[in-house]
Amino acid sequence: MLIEAMACGCPVVSTDCPSGPKEILEDGRFGPLVPVGDPRALAHAVLQALVNPVSKELLVERARCFSIEESVRNFERVLTGRKTDALSSGAE
Repeated sequence: MLIEAMACGCPVVSTDCPSGPKEILEDGRFGPLVPVGDPRALAHAVLQALVNPVSKELLVERARCFSIEESVRNFERVLTGRKTDALSSGAE
């Protein structure tokens, strides 16, 4: 839901759990990260995000990095070692 909210331009706050928010938010650049189990930090981060939100355009742009198309391109690069986008260009 984090990427979906960002794709809509909504400010986000996340706990720093091991499932990926730190990477998605680039260690807090695109929204605050708080320790798991710290309700005070979470409340403070929500207020921070409301008072000083990251721009909608920046959030939408970051969410695009996790689109299906971009994920497939990145997966192909890892598997093949290629630096170009062979899927969309039709090249082998």
